Amino acid sequence: MAHSRILMSLVADCDDTIPGKQKMEALLQSVIIHLNCAYHVYLKEIAFDCGIQAIEGINSIEKIREQLDLQEKSNASVTELLNLKSSGWLGSFHGAVEQILYPSAYAQYESSLIAVAGSDSSVVINLQAVTDFLQKFNNIFERQRHSNVEY
Repeated sequence: MAHSRILMSLVADCDDTIPGKQKMEALLQSVIIHLNCAYHVYLKEIAFDCGIQAIEGINSIEKIREQLDLQEKSNASVTELLNLKSSGWLGSFHGAVEQILYPSAYAQYESSLIAVAGSDSSVVINLQAVTDFLQKFNNIFERQRHSNVEY
């Protein structure tokens, strides 16, 4: 999260020239990649808190759900993230990550005449979207920290 905040502070230095716009795009993409790394660390923390043994194999919220189902357990954070991914901002965030990591696949989808039902083809990586992602992740991470504080 700290790296994401630092990168966002550099966006203010970008101007409307072509190099300035390219710099902004690179910074915004970097913020998303750093947020994605933070999200994966957060998933491992949730898995650990849930008592899942092999947390190194956890790379998605669905994997945590599978492990909890095997143990016949549930977790409010897992349920929240699954809901946010399927019908909220977290799904858009994952779309932005895929757009950055797999640009040719995303471009191929965009040029297709047949839209895939349920997919979010309107992922826009701009300053407002990245600012929103940063704030929403910050809220989730802060809430997790506060709920895990030992008194």
